[in-house]
Amino acid sequence: MIKRELIKETSVKGMPSELIFLTNDILMLRIPPVQLLKDPADKGLPSQLAADYRTETKKYFQNYRPSEQDNLRVIEIIINPQVYETLRLLRTAIVTKNDLEKLKKKGVDDIDEVLKILWERQIIQV
Repeated sequence: MIKRELIKETSVKGMPSELIFLTNDILMLRIPPVQLLKDPADKGLPSQLAADYRTETKKYFQNYRPSEQDNLRVIEIIINPQVYETLRLLRTAIVTKNDLEKLKKKGVDDIDEVLKILWERQIIQV
């Protein structure tokens, strides 16, 4: 975080240890999965669902209004390693639950809990 200039570490005379200051705020917001929308069938979606997928995604983002509360919700899920690994996969392909089960090798022990978190925060649709 120091390299990214999000925080600064400094010594202050009389203080027993270094002080850490937040120098820049963090903003997380949702963006459409552009690569998936270009050709969803090529990324694993059955072709008969492609039009519905595009429509639902467009509808969601037409109504999406970034807010501090949503920003915090997105940050909350990103810092969860199991959710992060799942999102990394979902950003590149449309997958089955069986595909997600393979993430156990990467430390995703409870895929059902991860899916529940993503569903509740309106990141995925099933």
